[in-house]
Amino acid sequence: MSFLRNGALGLLGGLVLLATPVAAQQYPSRQITLVVPFTAGGQQDVEARALAESMSKRMNTSVIVDNRPGGGSAIGIGLVAKAPPDGYTLLVTGSSVAQLQFMRKDLGFDPSKDLVPISYLSTGITMFVTNKATGVKTWQDFVAYANKNPGKANYASLGVGSVLLAFEALKQAAKANIAEVPYKGMSEYITALLRDDVQLIMGTIGGFKQHIETGDMVPLMIINDKRIAAFPNVPSTGELGYGASIRPFAATGFYAPTGTPKAVLDKLYDEVAFYVKQPETLKRAENFYTEMIGSNPAEAKKTYDDDVAVWGAVAKSINMQPQ
Repeated sequence: MSFLRNGALGLLGGLVLLATPVAAQQYPSRQITLVVPFTAGGQQDVEARALAESMSKRMNTSVIVDNRPGGGSAIGIGLVAKAPPDGYTLLVTGSSVAQLQFMRKDLGFDPSKDLVPISYLSTGITMFVTNKATGVKTWQDFVAYANKNPGKANYASLGVGSVLLAFEALKQAAKANIAEVPYKGMSEYITALLRDDVQLIMGTIGGFKQHIETGDMVPLMIINDKRIAAFPNVPSTGELGYGASIRPFAATGFYAPTGTPKAVLDKLYDEVAFYVKQPETLKRAENFYTEMIGSNPAEAKKTYDDDVAVWGAVAKSINMQPQ
């Protein structure tokens, strides 16, 4: 009996060990959806579409991008957090995923518990810009303009999320009289700035470069410790004394629902590792002033945890209350 019992247990253990590789070999067997919680045209959307194209070719299956803006990214993030953990509904988003818990009450999900990082795909330099209608050329001039014209200096946000938290931190640090106007995505608030519906926005340099070159946008400040070579005349937040209040955050992360099998996560990371090294990927990153990362799941988890700690400290420092 002991022999039979030990033999059965050994057979069961062998079947368990075999199950994971078999599952990995069978994945994917249908369409994969990459959810982006913003409108089309922003950094995360561009990155997701390029990754989807690469995955489609290598995995021999359809990989689509589904833009789900709204709620300061909570709608799209929540969709993935509540999705079945099977690798077919995934998330590509920015740092708002690490900030929602400090901004929103009653989310109905917990990003730190319900999502698992696969990789941080890339990071970019973020910049504050105004439009030519304000007539200002420097950040100090913009603050003076805002304080002399109450109600006429508005900034665009994505609602409750990373842009709002960064702006509110800057507003307090600079003592600037600016007010929020929420939008659903970067493309919308770029249009709003060009129409002078708002007077200040922030985003990655790649999204603004064309408008800066035409003179329709005026760069005021870069979120970084120091100036960068591409814009040597634009000061950094660190240089102007805002380094403790405004943190670089233009990283694009790739996430799956918690509980997704490790074999599937490993396969998805393999796709990322291939994607970030391709010449066309690196060329596009150069054009958008971004840097490809391709961190592994353990590294991505540490980055996410660090982001949560940093943005939690920022929210506490400005007494931000969840809404």
